[in-house]
Amino acid sequence: YMYGHPGKKLLFMGSEIGQYEEWNHNAGLRWDLLNFDYHRQFQTLVAELTGDGEIEAYALEPRQFGVIRADERELVCSFNRDEEAVHFLRILGGEELNSRRDIVCLNAAPILYMMRRAQSLEDAYQRAHSIIDSGRALAKLQEFVRAQNSQPERGSAHLEALMEKACVQK
Repeated sequence: YMYGHPGKKLLFMGSEIGQYEEWNHNAGLRWDLLNFDYHRQFQTLVAELTGDGEIEAYALEPRQFGVIRADERELVCSFNRDEEAVHFLRILGGEELNSRRDIVCLNAAPILYMMRRAQSLEDAYQRAHSIIDSGRALAKLQEFVRAQNSQPERGSAHLEALMEKACVQK
């Protein structure tokens, strides 16, 4: 499921909430800071290096893309790896039209935009939906599993079994 979160790699423990303290593995993140506007804005603040070398900063809200705030219970991870993989495969297979899919597309949009595959973030968000609907996202995952797995046949067989469980067509 984390492959749907490409932008997460750019953030490190607490930077998405403007935490004052250095990250400490012995303590939790300071989620209480989100009670303050100053800290909440870090979740939507975006800075873009433009073609002419200028830095443009702006706030980015999911509702700009027509995404409705999800019920948090819909997004809670089950901590069952296969169950979460099935959810993810249903998203990539175009079988789930829900908040999780919106999140995958929102997280893919900056990558598509930075790679110049879209003219704007809004266009990139729509393009991510189109890529899923066309079957290309699922095909790319299958290609990735074959290329990255030390035992490609075994990895592909496991993916196919999960796809069958997810009722996703190959």
